[in-house]
Amino acid sequence: MAVPWLIDVLRGAGVQVVEEGNWRGRGVSGSFAPIGVLWHHTAATSSPSNPAPALNVCINGRPDLQGPLCHALVDYNGVFHLISANRANHAGRSGGSGPIPVGDGNTMLIGWEIDYNGVNQQMTAAQYNASVAATAAVLKQLGRDASYARGHRETSTTGKIDPSFINLDTMRADVARRMQGGGLSNLAVYRGSNSRFYIRKVDGSGLLTEVPFGGPGDLPATGRHENLSIDNLAVYRSSTATFSIRRADGTTLTIPFGEPGDLPASGHYEDGPLDNLAVFRPSDSTFYIRRGDNSQLAVPFPGAQAGDVPAIGRYQAIAYDNLALYRPSEGAFYIRWADGQVARIPFGNPNDLPAPGYFETTTLTNLAVYRRATSTFYIRRADNSISAVPFGDATVGDVPAVGKHQ
Repeated sequence: MAVPWLIDVLRGAGVQVVEEGNWRGRGVSGSFAPIGVLWHHTAATSSPSNPAPALNVCINGRPDLQGPLCHALVDYNGVFHLISANRANHAGRSGGSGPIPVGDGNTMLIGWEIDYNGVNQQMTAAQYNASVAATAAVLKQLGRDASYARGHRETSTTGKIDPSFINLDTMRADVARRMQGGGLSNLAVYRGSNSRFYIRKVDGSGLLTEVPFGGPGDLPATGRHENLSIDNLAVYRSSTATFSIRRADGTTLTIPFGEPGDLPASGHYEDGPLDNLAVFRPSDSTFYIRRGDNSQLAVPFPGAQAGDVPAIGRYQAIAYDNLALYRPSEGAFYIRWADGQVARIPFGNPNDLPAPGYFETTTLTNLAVYRRATSTFYIRRADNSISAVPFGDATVGDVPAVGKHQ
């Protein structure tokens, strides 16, 4: 079985593709009946001036291993170089991982070689975004779900470490979201005056639904708290320091966490597919995160000021969400990077509220705000353009409740 359809599937997913010679005819002898996708890194150092240093090796092989060594190489800029539509020498023997059984990995798996060194160089955001999009599209073509996306270090029987610096559970969650219609966030508001969520369709064609939930004084705390493809509606009652989560079956899960006066700050802070409950405590400028084992992690946020509100999102290509605050008095986001440094990014006007979300088909969160003066969301796109979308009614107390609701 060959996969000459690879080019059309990738292009259909919006991935930039370059055909490398007779890639449809290139391959090694042996059976090929792929059921999944395997991620690797090349161990070569790529750069803007040399985006695909391992390309020739991946095509022609090494003295100890016949090429091709993958089906596509993903260069520094996220461009997919198609190398083979047939069996390739990339996976070796599989020791079994998830739904991938023990056996010949080269028979079972389509492989991406992502061109970065994996020692002191991480995958670029462009590489990651393109690889997620490509993997989702190929798995759809194969009729498989996101669990069939694996990393070489998971299947290897010889101690491979690739792909480095990537949380593979997060990768699969991103692939799953992409397979489920792109995983875009809905614009939504929570109306405290009647304790209802109002959710706008992703395509902008109108109101998706309104859902009664919570009570007076509650704050929206949407997050992924079940193993579903969508977020759960949730609220935080600051007066009693309690989260209330609406399960998929309509029942409510109530979890005390934090102290009175805290603000909800749930996000993805650990390995695994679910979000962690978390709060920001203005009195000591500290985030408190509830780990999966129910222990608590305290993370002070340097420079926080009175009036700051949480603005959690995935603002850089790492496995977890970044802690972040929005300062309505300035109209500025303050984002804590993975190295602990805090960056100030002006966006919005004074008195806006943060409304970050996934509004484009990338794996990073868009900055966004909700302008109460005009009941309008303002979204900063990846190209730095700004979209303005009226929704809700701030005159009756609507506040943003963005999430993946469909």
